Amino acid sequence: MVRRITIRSVAVLCAGLVMLSAFPSSSQPLDKRTAKGLSVQLGTGIIYGGNGLMVDYQVPLSGLFRMSPFIGIGGTVGGTDGSESKYYWLGYSAGLNLELGKMHRILVSPHFFGSHNVHRNPSTAWINKKTIYGPSLMLGYKGTARFGLVWQIGVGAVYTPNPLSRSTAYSLNPHLDLGIGYKF
Repeated sequence: MVRRITIRSVAVLCAGLVMLSAFPSSSQPLDKRTAKGLSVQLGTGIIYGGNGLMVDYQVPLSGLFRMSPFIGIGGTVGGTDGSESKYYWLGYSAGLNLELGKMHRILVSPHFFGSHNVHRNPSTAWINKKTIYGPSLMLGYKGTARFGLVWQIGVGAVYTPNPLSRSTAYSLNPHLDLGIGYKF
């Protein structure tokens, strides 16, 4: 017997699927915005080590306040000296995001940043400091969707020396961080 597919049968099937999706599985948290858990983000900026990956663990503390310790690692090309030289850097960061909010959060992020020159092109290119490091502070916004999507933007300042300068003086340098990821 061949059964015809009608608009009514498709509507009933769709309504059934919508009803089933309204009742989440008991094996998963109801809302990833409020649950503790691991988050992985891809992004650009100091907390991502340049262009890279950041992993954090979100821990709710009380009400709408949470903290998220994180580490980041990435790479970047930069610090040209005005000639044809290029400098390749491996960057890393570690710190703590202090967050206020549920889905839309204001964050303050004190952290440590470091960067190591892994290659110069040409290899005879001049560099004064192969490794730079320093403290950083970022203010920003972080969003977490009910199903786990995470996005983040922040502006801040990092206190580091210029690797191409002979001076040992540190200075404040602005930075912008953008990232997107998933909370498990």
